[in-house]
Amino acid sequence: MNDKVFQVDILSPQSRVYSGTAVSLAAPGELGSFGVLAGHAPLLSKLVPGVILLKEPSGQILSFRSKAKGFLEVLKNEVRVLVDEAERIPA
Repeated sequence: MNDKVFQVDILSPQSRVYSGTAVSLAAPGELGSFGVLAGHAPLLSKLVPGVILLKEPSGQILSFRSKAKGFLEVLKNEVRVLVDEAERIPA
């Protein structure tokens, strides 16, 4: 895998909302919005309802709306977003 990208999985109990690679991700944390890049230190954060933005290696920016609280974990160049309900926002 390219050293500037990382794996992202956005999961809800109903479905896998997104699975792919990204070069950056921004999420609405409980203490404020934060960003993740490749090689980020391990992290576990609570999420609040809001918009998750990710930039794919192609340059395309994808938006997802999280309608409930959840968690985001960064570990070994992988990001897992676990939320009760999320959906892709059409471009």
